[in-house]
Amino acid sequence: MKKILLNYVIDTMLFLYILSLYLLTYREGHHILSNALAFGLVISIWSKIILSRRKIIFNKFLLFFLVFNVLSAISVFYALDPSLKFI
Repeated sequence: MKKILLNYVIDTMLFLYILSLYLLTYREGHHILSNALAFGLVISIWSKIILSRRKIIFNKFLLFFLVFNVLSAISVFYALDPSLKFI
């Protein structure tokens, strides 16, 4: 029952997130809702992985993805204009 409910929540959040990308991205102040839905989607997917106790496979793609994210996070400190570093 929990697996079906969690899958339903993930599917619903994915639908709402994709819908919010089209409807709310270019409206000032409304992109926060889209970001909150994305955060909720990531949390629900991680909780599904943790609850199902599936093994995470570490391959080259995951390594490159992690290296890219670390370099992106570090590059925030070297932005030319601090007010534009997250844009």
